[in-house]
Amino acid sequence: MGALLVLLSVLFGLVQTQVAKRQVATLLSAALSRGIEGQVTLGKLEGLIPFNIRLDHLSVGDEGGTWLAVEGVVVRWSGSGAL
Repeated sequence: MGALLVLLSVLFGLVQTQVAKRQVATLLSAALSRGIEGQVTLGKLEGLIPFNIRLDHLSVGDEGGTWLAVEGVVVRWSGSGAL
């Protein structure tokens, strides 16, 4: 049990690095793009993942061009339900 907590702590710390955040954005863009006829692009991820995530840009488009562009997305999650 202790080893699992250490492993989870290390993984949580690693995902907070800029390198990991870039990789997460790339993987999410690819995963979200597969389900639609088009392309989903996520910009720079910032904040404390998964509790307070800031995304500088999100766009969705297809062969006709971009049809949704959002700037400054903020997602806050609290396990207790209180913000």
